[in-house]
Amino acid sequence: FGFTLEKGIRTLSKGRKGRWWDIETKIGGKKYYISVKSGPYDMDKDQVEHFADRAEEVTGGVPIIAITYGKQPSDVIKRTLEDRGLSVSKNLYIGRGLYALLTGQNDYYRRLLEVIGTASAGVDIISLIEEKARELAVELRRRYHSMCDFLSDMF
Repeated sequence: FGFTLEKGIRTLSKGRKGRWWDIETKIGGKKYYISVKSGPYDMDKDQVEHFADRAEEVTGGVPIIAITYGKQPSDVIKRTLEDRGLSVSKNLYIGRGLYALLTGQNDYYRRLLEVIGTASAGVDIISLIEEKARELAVELRRRYHSMCDFLSDMF
């Protein structure tokens, strides 16, 4: 799923894959180095720290974390960026703001939602979620015979 989103963002940005960066592109005459994440909770502190390390290497451009959906990033992302001297408003684009940056159209997300809505017509999302929950429950029961087994595997 993440690769598909990254490919879509690369297409929208008219960019190319970089050595480390998911996308390198020019928007409005400015060079952007983009790390794509699907959702607002898809990065832990170590990943944000690694982004910040890579961002320090960028000269002549703007390194950004591009989060494909959501309204607010996790507190971990915000805090870690700020602790590393990066700007949430300059180095992080999420949901609507990301699509506005990439296309120059503030309401582009509406078009995107229409396309997704049309493509998913007739899909019962609740049934899909319930089925996935059943699959996960079966897998957990197979792997762990008790809560103690489950917790022991975590530590």
